[in-house]
Amino acid sequence: MSREPEGKRTTAAHRGVPATAASSRARFGVASLAGRVAAAASRITRQDGAAVRGQVIRRVDPAALSRVVRRQPWVLVVGQYGTTVLSSLLVAAVRASHGTHERPLAQTEADDGLDGVVAALTGRVVPELAVIAARPDDAVELLATGDLPRAIVLVNSSGAAPNERYAQARRLRAAIDRIHAVVPVIADADDPMTVLAAGSARRAIWVRGTRTYHDQLLCPGCGSILTWNTDDHPGWSCPRRDYRQPEPDYVVQDGKITDAEGQVWDPRLPLPGRLIIDQACFALATAGTLGINAGTVFVGMRQCDDALGRFTPIKLGETMARLIVARHPAEFTDALSMIENPTVIMATDDTELPWLWDCDPAPLAGRTMIATGPRAPDVAVRLGHAGLDCRDVPEPAAALAGHRRGADVIATPGAFRALLRLGGR
Repeated sequence: MSREPEGKRTTAAHRGVPATAASSRARFGVASLAGRVAAAASRITRQDGAAVRGQVIRRVDPAALSRVVRRQPWVLVVGQYGTTVLSSLLVAAVRASHGTHERPLAQTEADDGLDGVVAALTGRVVPELAVIAARPDDAVELLATGDLPRAIVLVNSSGAAPNERYAQARRLRAAIDRIHAVVPVIADADDPMTVLAAGSARRAIWVRGTRTYHDQLLCPGCGSILTWNTDDHPGWSCPRRDYRQPEPDYVVQDGKITDAEGQVWDPRLPLPGRLIIDQACFALATAGTLGINAGTVFVGMRQCDDALGRFTPIKLGETMARLIVARHPAEFTDALSMIENPTVIMATDDTELPWLWDCDPAPLAGRTMIATGPRAPDVAVRLGHAGLDCRDVPEPAAALAGHRRGADVIATPGAFRALLRLGGR
């Protein structure tokens, strides 16, 4: 076989590109192609194409996460729940600041994990901003990529087991402490664990919302029982050490938001639920760090009527159903405050539901209750124990049939995704 003369070879080094950089880009290109093929195949088998795509890309190119994160500016939203709604409101605010819906923005869901981040940010079009929602441990890995976000948002940690929450908060605190640049951290002042995680931030912006569900009873520093709303200090405080709820910069009270300048805003948002205003307050504070004025933020948020499928009615068979996600007591308690329809369907996946026994389902009294999916018997037993009648209809299609007045569906994450696919989303 004839060989090309040495002087005429075209190599990465001759093009002025280091061979290692060229080979890594080639590897990422191969990984992206493999991911697209895997995603297409997974859709045929009704699997989550985005998750499969990201998983394949990361398997082929272990550095893919670092590579996609550094392609565009990004904001990190960390929490156990509420991150999707907050991210959607923030994206709407950024779009309003652009004055157009045509400029590309990216948004990820925390439930998709790091595979979902890679899948969302691997496209040919590089977004102007990515809003990445993540669970705490995924957030630590994202912060370790070396590319810093424009802002870090820490919402409440409710939902995880106490020991797990403490460990996650410590890891987050260590990750934030390693950031030497001044990255604003917008944090939930109501949650002692979130305050622990944000405590080392060089610029902390505190938000106080209206949460009534508090499952953090002990001081994360010494284990003492926290006191709440004493004469000396509103909010929580430790009786044995100087550890207490920070003074907030942004406050939600009586359905209104007071910003850091003391101006009071009436949100008037189309999304339902009392905690939507809390999420809007976080979005307002975060948008402020991006240089977006408050008036523009509310213009955008008032146009946000869909949070990646949450709350927006979709047609499932003959029924217009509104989907609400719940995976732990805090989220379930919030979901109950959003119920509007006379029929409530609890849709389950394979995940066990021991947390349901920590919830008070009393607000469901007087409504037609149906449980569906693999864990429907567990739901029926729990609601029956609370004195509520609940029909066990194993197949979701049958459970959703015939509700002409519509239905609210409280769904676990896996069931939520399956119902979105059923509705063509």
